[in-house]
Amino acid sequence: MQKVAPEIVTSPVVVPPSPYLNVTQPSYANRVEPDYPTQARRLHQQGTVTLALYINALGSLDKIEVVKSSGFRLLDDAAVEAMKQSRFHPAYQGNTPTPSRAEVSVNFVLESG
Repeated sequence: MQKVAPEIVTSPVVVPPSPYLNVTQPSYANRVEPDYPTQARRLHQQGTVTLALYINALGSLDKIEVVKSSGFRLLDDAAVEAMKQSRFHPAYQGNTPTPSRAEVSVNFVLESG
């Protein structure tokens, strides 16, 4: 008797559209600049952190993702904390406030001298 392999049926994966409108920059009501962590200064750590900010239709921050790390946890954490303390205006589609997603870069550079 010959065995017959079961038929495998795959359905296409459907990714629902994001409820967040992609915008180039968030609209800040108040942007908090990060403090350069003392230990990171001592260790001469420098870098750029890229964060994705998810802002709801009320202008509140829903979540933050580190898109690209600086390579240093202290700097990444300082950037995230500053954005958590920042305040935003919602994005608009026409006259309607809408959730938005924006990427921001936070640079940590030690001054020479």
